[in-house]
Amino acid sequence: MPHLSACGATGVINSKLYVTTACNGYDGYSNNLDMYDPLSDAWTSLTGSASAHGTPAFGVINGKFYVAGGTNASGGVTNVVEVFDPATSTWTTLAPMAVAVQYATSVALDGQLYVFGGHNGTNFVATVQVYDPHKNKWKTIASMPTAIGLSGGAVVYGLAFMEGGYNGIVSLNTTNQYAAFGASIP
Repeated sequence: MPHLSACGATGVINSKLYVTTACNGYDGYSNNLDMYDPLSDAWTSLTGSASAHGTPAFGVINGKFYVAGGTNASGGVTNVVEVFDPATSTWTTLAPMAVAVQYATSVALDGQLYVFGGHNGTNFVATVQVYDPHKNKWKTIASMPTAIGLSGGAVVYGLAFMEGGYNGIVSLNTTNQYAAFGASIP
């Protein structure tokens, strides 16, 4: 990899791996973007995002790589949302998140980005946020039973699942299922 990489986000578009680097363990936060092509076994450094996004929410929707919130270059929690379009090799800043969070769980589902919980800079939250790229709009749709972050996330049979996580006190071993299929932002 061209950069030491941690705290970032990854996405696969057209069989290529896109990796943001928010922190390298040495000199604060950065906004690097690298792409790995397994056919040529080569890394390429691409244009970085306008903002740093440490431990952000992220997902690939319609061939574009969305990165939301996380920790900014000053070390604070941000609500900045950006999307990378590999067809034009450009980043675009989008509508900000309803609730700024880091350490959230995120999944792309039904053409939207779902963001579950996370840490708002003070506490873990139970908020569920959804971003609709067609409307460039965020909506808070529900609260989870438990404030949580650092969970695993996946989509199976049109349902978003969260696995484990941390609530600020203890690590959790629960699986929370959220029926998000067909939920759209009015």
